[in-house]
Amino acid sequence: METIENQTFENEEVMVDNRAFLGCTFRRVTLVFASVGLPYFENCNFDTVALAFEGNARNTMHFLSGLFEQDPAGVGAVFAGIRATD
Repeated sequence: METIENQTFENEEVMVDNRAFLGCTFRRVTLVFASVGLPYFENCNFDTVALAFEGNARNTMHFLSGLFEQDPAGVGAVFAGIRATD
C-alpha cells in the first residue's frame, strides 16, 4: 500500500485504491475508487468532495441501483448498516 502524507489535493481526480492518506487535505476533488484495494484515511480534511466509481466498484453501484428500484427498503438497510459501523 502506498502511503501519502500531509499532501493537499485540489481541483483534481484522486485515485484512492491501495493508498493510505495521512493528514491530507482534499479540496474540490473527485475521489475515484475502482475496488482494486481498499483506501485508508487518517486525520484528513475533506472540502467539497465527489465520489466516482470505476471497474468492480462501478458494477457494485449499478447492482445497488437496480436493486433499489425493486427494494428501496433493502438498499436502505444496507446504508443504515454502513452508518452504524464503528
